[in-house]
Amino acid sequence: MKRLYWSGYSKKDRITIISEIEEIVNRHGFIMDFKQYSDLTLMLSMEVAESKIEALYEDLCKSLTLGTWEKNNDPQEDECLIFLNITFLGTGRHIIEVPSIPG
Repeated sequence: MKRLYWSGYSKKDRITIISEIEEIVNRHGFIMDFKQYSDLTLMLSMEVAESKIEALYEDLCKSLTLGTWEKNNDPQEDECLIFLNITFLGTGRHIIEVPSIPG
């Protein structure tokens, strides 16, 4: 199985962009794994038919700023595994209020 490694970033709200990405990926393939490491970054692994990768990339570019990708001019009908690392800019100030404990 062919593997691709993409990375991108977004200045949009984290919750909003995660919903957008989920909708986009579901149109072209499916999400196999989703790991959120913090409120700054997450990693998606997706399985997509090689013939749909270019459309997926173009749709993701509407929501994210992605690094370059070298497209295959002769796509096969094989499945590809894509690892997408997303960084959220303007976040990282997530504070959880902890109530004081008496005593």
